[in-house]
Amino acid sequence: MEQNTPQENINSPLQPIMPKTFDKLRAGQKKQIPTWVGFLIIVLFTVIVFGGVFVWQYFFVKLPAVVEVTKVQSKTAGWKTYTNSQYGFEFKYPESFGSFTDYKYAAGLGSHNILTGLSSNVSDGSRFFLSVMTMDEFSFSNTGGIVITYKNNRCDSSEPKYLKKNDSFIFRGSEGCYILEGDAGGGFIGYVIPDNVNNRIIEIVNNFSFSGNSESIARQNIEQILSTFKFITPTVQTTLELWPDVNSFDLANKTFQAKGVRNSAKDVQNIKVYTITSTKIYRTEYNGSGYEVAENYDFLGFYSLLKNWIGPDWWFTIKGELNSDGSINATEIFMTSQS
Repeated sequence: MEQNTPQENINSPLQPIMPKTFDKLRAGQKKQIPTWVGFLIIVLFTVIVFGGVFVWQYFFVKLPAVVEVTKVQSKTAGWKTYTNSQYGFEFKYPESFGSFTDYKYAAGLGSHNILTGLSSNVSDGSRFFLSVMTMDEFSFSNTGGIVITYKNNRCDSSEPKYLKKNDSFIFRGSEGCYILEGDAGGGFIGYVIPDNVNNRIIEIVNNFSFSGNSESIARQNIEQILSTFKFITPTVQTTLELWPDVNSFDLANKTFQAKGVRNSAKDVQNIKVYTITSTKIYRTEYNGSGYEVAENYDFLGFYSLLKNWIGPDWWFTIKGELNSDGSINATEIFMTSQS
């Protein structure tokens, strides 16, 4: 008996679907992401990553050094600067310190070999002093009944040394703060700064009284000066007698040159002299026993006098700072005609 093999049912619903489904899948595998879309994805990813790092650093990472510098700059904004180019130091001070005047007397513990000094009346009622002294030996002996507190470093040191009667201390090349209290109340707060290079001592002093400004305010005044105090390269002071060249005067920049040095064996020529607003210019006359100031001049009047002068040449005594190139920053000019 012949056995019949069942024929495939071409109308089965699976047959027409499967091949079409695979064709669609294969067609989908051949599709690619457009280039501009990929580039845009890379850019967005980069922005998100770097933006996140910036936000994290800005809001969560603290920069103490920068913050501290900003605080100091903000605190001293508007302060004036005092510069002593002769002894090589400068500091900033607030408006409350007023203006400085020369003061070459003992103010604090230092009482010998005072080279220069200054003082000012502070708006809080106290008085501020600064003295420059030689460092041969800066010492103090407590021979009276006053109470002295010596501190090895800043005035807020926690390790003070109290000096009783007949005690003494010596500053030798190191900084130190002291507080001196008198019997009647009040006293001084002082700070000693050594200039070991030039063998000098700089003493800063602020007085206080219990009826006026307190010790804490005086301490604050000292700290304000110390916060910006620094040493600078001192300038060389000079005094020269020069023959001026009237044809070299520069009225715009207020400079002139000298043809030579008076009474000098060296042939020194073309020494440039700079003047500034504070330069004092005098004409001197011989009074029988010496020279004295007869008139004051500004730079234009100074030039006009020389330009129109007919007679013996003038020679100048120039006082000022000697620059490394041999020029002079004049602080005072004394004009004297040759007789």
